[in-house]
Amino acid sequence: MQLNTHSAFTPLFADMNIVPLRYRRVMLALRYLRYLLGLEEHRLARIALLECMAMFDAGVPGWLGDLHLALLALLSPIMIPSTAQLREEGAVDVLLEKVDEAMLIKIANDVRDSSRLYLLRDRLTPQRQGPPRTLIFQFRDYLAVRNPENRKALARVIASDHPLALEQLRHGHAKRNGVAKFAVPQEERLCRFCAAAVESPEHAMLSCLGNDALKQAHTRFYGQVHLIWPAFVPPANEGEALGSLKSLLGEKSVLSVTGAA
Repeated sequence: MQLNTHSAFTPLFADMNIVPLRYRRVMLALRYLRYLLGLEEHRLARIALLECMAMFDAGVPGWLGDLHLALLALLSPIMIPSTAQLREEGAVDVLLEKVDEAMLIKIANDVRDSSRLYLLRDRLTPQRQGPPRTLIFQFRDYLAVRNPENRKALARVIASDHPLALEQLRHGHAKRNGVAKFAVPQEERLCRFCAAAVESPEHAMLSCLGNDALKQAHTRFYGQVHLIWPAFVPPANEGEALGSLKSLLGEKSVLSVTGAA
């Protein structure tokens, strides 16, 4: 996605359909545990597992105890059942389902709580079968845009890694070229052209009227979108701009045009 190092990591996982490393490691360990439980009694790996279980029951540190600590350290802590229950058919599968659920909750909470990730909220995602659904964790069509510059532009807009005031004035208490920078409240990060609204992607791309060149760019963009997606209706006011941008980002046919805007 070619984002800066200070960018939020959540879009990397949510939009690329990649499991975060902490959860991935736990899932791999649980799958290995399931494999060990399925081995015949005389196999050395199975014998070693039984020893780990005995140590776990006795409160002695070991591999199974480390796995338990890793599960407890997740955002939604998960308890390993007794070793007797762990031997039951499907017990590890239940743990894997709980880890997957905990991962989805973590990503959903990150999206909900971060003011930077507002474009990830309540996105309707087209499905191969059935109507669009609101999904947090799914590979997104904008990552398949062929033009690398357009793809990078879309990723930066969605991850709030752009040069507009909404993001650039967020960071404070730092110096650049010897000049002190201070964080500006979001409602004061106004557009450099019209000073009538926050300088956000939806404002700059769709609704700003404070610059003639920008207005001409809007007209060209809407014309290009109309040729591909006639059903799209440009926002009538500033309040509709966010919904319109989300619609554009969710429509596969116009992603290349939107990325070039």
